[in-house]
Amino acid sequence: MHDTCRFKGSTLQAMGVAPNLDDEYSIDGGSGEFALANGVVNRVVYSREGNTDIDRLTVKGFIPIMRDLHVSS
Repeated sequence: MHDTCRFKGSTLQAMGVAPNLDDEYSIDGGSGEFALANGVVNRVVYSREGNTDIDRLTVKGFIPIMRDLHVSS
C-alpha cells in the first residue's frame, strides 16, 4: 500500500505462481488510483542470506486515469 498523497491507500494486485527463483507475475487490478491497472511484475533474487531471499521487483504497468474519462450518452 502506498502512503504518498496521490496514491494514499491505493494497492496493486498481482497474481502468479513462482516455482522458480526468478519469475514474473501479472498485475490484474488494484484499488484507489490503481483500479483497472494491468502489467507485469518481474522478480529476481538479488541475494540469499540463510533462509532469507532479498528480491528485486520491477513493476511495469498501465494505469488508466479515471478522472479524465467522460461518458457521453
